[in-house]
Amino acid sequence: MIEIVIVDDEMLSRIGIQTLLDGVKDIHVAQTFDNAQEALSYLEDEPADILLTDLEMSGMHGMDLIREVKANNEDMGILILSCHNDFSYAREALMLDADGYLLKHELNTQLLEKEIKKIY
Repeated sequence: MIEIVIVDDEMLSRIGIQTLLDGVKDIHVAQTFDNAQEALSYLEDEPADILLTDLEMSGMHGMDLIREVKANNEDMGILILSCHNDFSYAREALMLDADGYLLKHELNTQLLEKEIKKIY
């Protein structure tokens, strides 16, 4: 079972992403968070395979979250889900060792499942 943690400060985005993954075989959303700090605290004690995160969030920015996660658990997969189609965001995320970058408005269950399984 692939354990997923979702971090997005927009409630509807979190719910939408979780809904896309509900019922997908071999994928389990372990927890969702509306901020990066709570996610980091959770990940200190609870293992996860893949982190799905937004970049633009109140409090800690998604790029900072990626840095922290990779510093503490370099094997965890990271998939960015963003509204920004500006290549500079994707390039910076990939330079920080994120494993993928998807645009939220293009998401569907099949695309998300395929990318998660590829990263895993």
